[in-house]
Amino acid sequence: MKNINELSSEMIRDGIRDLIKGYLDKGFVPEALHNYRDENGAFVYWRARLRHPERNEKKIFPVRWNGSNFELKEPNFEGKKPLYELQRLKEAQIIYFVEGEKCADALIKLGLVATTSGGTTSHDKADFEPLRGKTIYLWPDNDDAGKKHMEAVKAILKDLGCATHLIDIDSLGLQLKGDAFDWLKTHHAGAFIKDVPVSTLNKVKDAVLVLPLVVEVTSELMNSQENIVSTAPNSKVKPQPEIKVNLINGTDIKMRPITWLWDMWLPSGKLTMLGGAGGTGKTTLALGLAATITTGGIFPDHSRYCGKSNVLIWSSEDDPEDVLMPRLVAMGADKTRIYILKGSIEDGQKRAFNPVADIEMLKQSITEIGGVALIIIDPIVGMVKGNMNNANEVRQSLDPLVEFAQDQQCAIIGISHLGKGSQGKDPAERLLGSQAFTALPRMVWVTATNPKTQDRVLVRAKTNISPKDGGFTYSIEQKEIDGIHTSIVMWLGAVEGHAHEILSDAESLDEDDENGYRAESARDFAKQFLTDLLSDKDCASNEVKREAKDADISWGTLRRASVDLGVKKYKSMTLGQWVWSLQNSSEKEAARLIYSSCSSEDEHVAQSPMGEQVEQVEQVHINNGSQLAQISRNGHVAHVAQTFNSEQSNSGFMEIPRKNPEFDPDIETAL
Repeated sequence: MKNINELSSEMIRDGIRDLIKGYLDKGFVPEALHNYRDENGAFVYWRARLRHPERNEKKIFPVRWNGSNFELKEPNFEGKKPLYELQRLKEAQIIYFVEGEKCADALIKLGLVATTSGGTTSHDKADFEPLRGKTIYLWPDNDDAGKKHMEAVKAILKDLGCATHLIDIDSLGLQLKGDAFDWLKTHHAGAFIKDVPVSTLNKVKDAVLVLPLVVEVTSELMNSQENIVSTAPNSKVKPQPEIKVNLINGTDIKMRPITWLWDMWLPSGKLTMLGGAGGTGKTTLALGLAATITTGGIFPDHSRYCGKSNVLIWSSEDDPEDVLMPRLVAMGADKTRIYILKGSIEDGQKRAFNPVADIEMLKQSITEIGGVALIIIDPIVGMVKGNMNNANEVRQSLDPLVEFAQDQQCAIIGISHLGKGSQGKDPAERLLGSQAFTALPRMVWVTATNPKTQDRVLVRAKTNISPKDGGFTYSIEQKEIDGIHTSIVMWLGAVEGHAHEILSDAESLDEDDENGYRAESARDFAKQFLTDLLSDKDCASNEVKREAKDADISWGTLRRASVDLGVKKYKSMTLGQWVWSLQNSSEKEAARLIYSSCSSEDEHVAQSPMGEQVEQVEQVHINNGSQLAQISRNGHVAHVAQTFNSEQSNSGFMEIPRKNPEFDPDIETAL
C-alpha cells in the first residue's frame, strides 16, 4: 500500500495514461490533468481532460488512487466533494467562481483566485463551506445550463453570507456556450503565450477586474436617489453620465456626392459584401480589383482608376507567400502598394489580430503608410465575435467596421460564402449567416459559375446607391509567374438583365426529357436564331434585340448563345452603332477583345486586336495637376485623387469616358 502523496509525477502520469489507453487509441489526446487537493495542499484525486481533435469532442474522467492502483472513479468522500484549488481559498477574500477547471486555471495564471465545483450539475454535490463570508464573482458559461448553474450557486452562497456579483455574460459578445477561457483567448490571446511578460498578465487582470456586472434591481435601489456605481473590485465611484439625444437640423448638413473607387460598383467609405459559392473565384476577383487600384488600371467596364493607391488585405484562409502575392503579381499589382495584415504584436509578443481591441492601432498603422483606398477581409465572418446567425451579434461586430470605412474614407470588401441550396432565391438573401450580412452593407455582390462553360458572372444583388441591373462575366485562368503556378481573373464582358435572371441563367442546367433525350434548350434555340439571322449579313445591335424579343428570347440567353457561336461585336464607323457579325467567327475565343490603353496623347480610341473601336475617351487636365477627378458616363464623380507632381498621374492627364458614349455593354473584354 502506498500513500497518494508518495506518488511521483511520473507514476501519476503513466498510471493515468494506462487507464485511458482505450480512448487514446480512438484518437483522443490528453489536454490537461487537474489536481484536487485538500485545504493543506495534499492530493485527494484528479480529473483528466481528453479531446478528440477532429470531432472536437471532450471527455472528463475522475481518477482516484486506491492504495495500489489508479481507478476511473471519484474517492468515497465522507461528506461533499472539495472545491477545485481548495488550498488557495482559505486566505483569499475575493474569489472567482467559474464552470470547469480550464477556466479556473486561466484566471489563476493572471494572479487571481478562482475555483469551480465542476460541471453544471455539480453544485449539489460540492462543499461550499470554505467560501463562507467571502466576496464571490460568478462567471457563467454562455448557455441556459450555465446560467442556471450559477443562479443555483448564488443561492447557496447567499445562505453562507457571501457577497455575490454575477458577471454580465450577455454583454461579453461570446458565442453560444462560450466561457471565461474563450473570452480571455478572444480578447487577450497574449496571455496564453509561453513565458508571457508579467506586464501583459497585469493588463489582462485589470480587464477582468472591471467586467460588467448584472445589477440587481431591489426596492432599496429603486427608492435611492444616489447614482448607481459599479461593484467590481478596485472600481472607482463614478457619477451616472448625463445623456442627451443629438439632433441635427437639415440646414446644418452639408450634402456631398458618393465617391467611387469603381463607378457604381465599389463605393468609397462603405462596406461592400462579395458572396459566392466555393470555386467562383471570389478571392481572385477581389485581388484583381486590388491590382487595378494599385496601378491605376482598367476596371471591367473600361473605366480607369485615377491614381495609384494602397490596398490592405486581411486573409485568415490564404497564405500571402504562395497564394495572395503570386496572384497579385500575376495580375500586375504594384507590390509596394500591397499590405498584408499579419496579426498584432503586444509587448514584443506576436498574437492574432483582434478586430475589437486593435482597431485604433490599425488606424494608426494605416495613417503611417499614407492611407489605403481598399481593404479586403477574407472571410468577413472572421470579424464576428459571436453567433454568425444572430443578427444583433453580427451587427455589433460589423458596426465598428462600417464606422472605420467612413472614418478612413476607404472601401471595404468583405468576402463570404453563399448558403447551401440557395439557388433560385432572391440574390440578396443568399449570403451565409444572418441577414445582417446583407442589410448592413450598402452594396452586395454575388458570383456564380456556369457548370458547363465554367465562366462566372458578377452581379449587384443589393444596392441602394446605384443601379442594380447588369453585371459582368469573367473566368479564372491559370498562369505561371516566377515558376509559381497561380490563378488570375479574366474579364469577358458585360451582361444585361436583373441580378436574379443573370444568376439563374448562369446556374441553370438543361434537363433530360422523360424519354431520356436531351430536350432542346432555350440556348440551342437562340443559337439557331442567331445563325439564321447573321448567316448572310451583319446586324445592328438594336435590330438583333428587336428580332430576339419578337422570337421570345431573353437577352441573357441570347448573349450566351452569341458567345457559344463566337459572334463578334464591333462599332461600325459607317453606321455609328454597334454591329453583330458571325463572319469569320468560328471559335469562342474570337469574340474576346483585348482592351489596350492608348500610347499617344492624341489617340483617344482604344483598339481591339481586330482594329474595331472599343470605347472613346478624352484626356483632360484639371487644376494644374494638383487634383484629378474621374467622371463616369452618367456624369457622377467616380474618384478624386490628390497628386503632388505630374508623374503620379500620367503627366498630369487622366482618361474620362464621354458622358454618353455609344458603348455596347455586351462587348467581351479580357483585362
